[in-house]
Amino acid sequence: MDAAGAAGALVTGGAKGIGRATARLLAARGWRVAIADRDAARGRAAAAELGIAFHECDVSEEPSVERCVRAALESLGSLGALVNNAGITGAATGPVERLALQEWNRRLATHLTGAFLMARHCVPALRAARGAIVNVASTRALQSEDHAQPPAGRVGRPEDVAEMIAWLVSEAAGFVTGQNFVVDGGMTRRMIYAG
Repeated sequence: MDAAGAAGALVTGGAKGIGRATARLLAARGWRVAIADRDAARGRAAAAELGIAFHECDVSEEPSVERCVRAALESLGSLGALVNNAGITGAATGPVERLALQEWNRRLATHLTGAFLMARHCVPALRAARGAIVNVASTRALQSEDHAQPPAGRVGRPEDVAEMIAWLVSEAAGFVTGQNFVVDGGMTRRMIYAG
């Protein structure tokens, strides 16, 4: 769905990083955008800066998701794109033997269950608009630890991923379904072995 189709876009984890960059880009391209995030202060600040709607939401909690989607549909009118970008980032949690089960479950609830719950509650509106869902994930599972500069010659920016998302929710990608796209400047393809 192009912005010209007058549908809205809901971006989770939209208070910062890739989510914020995606919301900024989609709004600049004429989409009606709402962001959702657990961090109410950052979410309100991002929404005010971008001139878009903000809805506080913990994607791992179904009642929160229900409230968020209902409010987003009221603010947007229709839904042509859901960008599941919410995730937990931060310092490394250490080796697996020291990772607390509570932390493991928290990540699963946000990264996996959260994407499911958002899709579950957005699908009726997305079907009506023939919209799209984009699920954002980390490339860490695909990378070796060579810490070398990627072949692109620079570190990635949130805007790099936002451009891919904007294309995926546009009519130009109307024949693209169920695909994985790795946007990493070639980092996962570069394997450097110490001799």
